[in-house]
Amino acid sequence: MVLFFTVAAMQAKTQIVYVDIEPDTTIEIPNVTGVSNIFEFDINNDSIIDYAFLARNINLNPQERRIWIRNFQNQNKLTGCCSGGYYYPLYNNDTVSTTENWFGIMDVLSTETMVPFTCYPPIGDFYVGLKFIVASDTLFGWVRCSATDSNITIKEYAYNTIPNLFILAGQTVLDSSLVPLFPEPAVFMSQNQLVVALGQYPLPQGEIRIANNMGQIVKSVPIESITNYIPITGIAQGLYIIQIDTPQGGITKKVFLQEN
Repeated sequence: MVLFFTVAAMQAKTQIVYVDIEPDTTIEIPNVTGVSNIFEFDINNDSIIDYAFLARNINLNPQERRIWIRNFQNQNKLTGCCSGGYYYPLYNNDTVSTTENWFGIMDVLSTETMVPFTCYPPIGDFYVGLKFIVASDTLFGWVRCSATDSNITIKEYAYNTIPNLFILAGQTVLDSSLVPLFPEPAVFMSQNQLVVALGQYPLPQGEIRIANNMGQIVKSVPIESITNYIPITGIAQGLYIIQIDTPQGGITKKVFLQEN
């Protein structure tokens, strides 16, 4: 059985598109084998299914029940935390970005004894990170769910329309203080990384340099994408000059660097 939903609210708030699924949609694991309950969603409303949740009773003896989320387009991916063969959920304000581990399929529940894995189903609401391609742009988003040992409920989702720019799980409004200069370059800190978001600045050639207040270069990296994530581990706390050099010209920004 394939379920569809009604979009109660679809809003673009400073470059983030947010969708409230109303009513919340729950799919149950069937009591019989050979049948799947499916929830499909088109995250950017382009009439192409991007992802699907599936609930299936695989075996009766031994009993094996499974709920998972998968991509419908090969280039689309999912992220949570994967450790020791288990997938762990994302929670509110976790970062969804290029630095995550990405998968085509993620289990929410998989068991042969009806006792869920230690990590799933999560207690309360949880998030799955989304990465999908529109034309040649990579966009990041999230979907919020809750689960039991027999069903999963899908509640809402959102995505950032700025290519390659991260989104926080649960985020529905893009903080204008983070990207005050779009389409000009913007520089800010996020979870022990310096983020250099170039917007519509010409790409992908050039270099980003971090200099201290004496002009000494402490780190230099090539420009690799519209949004560049630069680890600052080992760089002393303080005010730094960020030099962005491209064949089209250079821009200098100042930012306070501090590890969390």
